[in-house]
Formats: sequence, structure tokens, C-alpha cells
Amino acid sequence: PDVTVTHDTGCVTTLDKSQFSAKAHDRNVGIPVLSDAQVAALAMGADLAYAGTVFITTKEANASEEYQDMILSSEAKDIVYTAAISGVSANFMAKSLVKNGITEDQWAKTKQINFGSELDAAQAEAKAWKTVWSAGHGVGAIHDILAVKDLVKRMQEEFKEATTTLTNAIKKYTM
Repeated sequence: PDVTVTHDTGCVTTLDKSQFSAKAHDRNVGIPVLSDAQVAALAMGADLAYAGTVFITTKEANASEEYQDMILSSEAKDIVYTAAISGVSANFMAKSLVKNGITEDQWAKTKQINFGSELDAAQAEAKAWKTVWSAGHGVGAIHDILAVKDLVKRMQEEFKEATTTLTNAIKKYTM
């Protein structure tokens, strides 16, 4: 196929849409993959998207070299979704959890935080995120450290390529 449209796996998984499609079809997709939500957003005229983890690996980021290197060497399977750190569910890199003495048995456990009564919850959360490193499930697609301007330029080029491919595929099947 020229392009793949798939259901977005959401933020509570460790696979992004490209990795999900590859796993579901047991092969490297190797083509632009857009989620159904992305296609719908484009059809409605959306011109805004967000990305997080990839900006941690920019030259301007206030992240340690060790944190950036861990992102560069991680894959989707290395991401753990857990509330065991601060009581708030989030994605963390398994290597970072292990480095901080947090075992796999602890990953499955959850904490309950009553944000109305625990005045130090915000402080505990800040410490957790400083010492245990978070990353999104798209880490496997991050391979280099760029300046923000270069990263944004590349993202623009990739977006244009994906939308051109999608447009061509739509023309092919509707004309």
C-alpha cells in the first residue's frame, strides 16, 4: 500500500501507531502511517499537533546527556506505563526505573494520591520526574540529537511527504 491508516493506540500503550501496525501485521510497515484521528483532524482543517519526547533529545533541552542517550538507545518495549513512581500513571524508561532501584514487581503496583490532602504531592512528583526518566512510546523513532530548528524543519518535511503520499493514494482510489 501507499499509506496506512490505523486506529491510534492511544497514550496508555507502549506502541506508537507505526510500531502497532508493524506488530499487528508482523512486518515493518515502511510507509507513512497516520492514525484515524490524524486523518480526521486533517480533514477538519487542523494545523496543530504535539510531540514531547523528541524534544528532550534536542541540543537546547535541559536534559542530561545520560538521559538523552537512554532515549536514543530505547525502543517501545523499553517503556513502562506505571503509577508506582508518584501515584500518577506515566510512561517511564525501564532502564531508568532499574537504575533507581525500582523493580518489575513494583511497576505493577499503584499508589493512591489524594491531591486534596497531600500537600507534598507536587514535590514528590517533581522529584520522581527528576530522578526517574520519562519517555513516550515513540522512542524507537528517535535516532539523533538536533537543534530544535533542525528538528522542526525535518518534522515539517516528513509531514509534507506523508500528506503528499496520502493525497496521491486518495486520488488513485477515488478517480
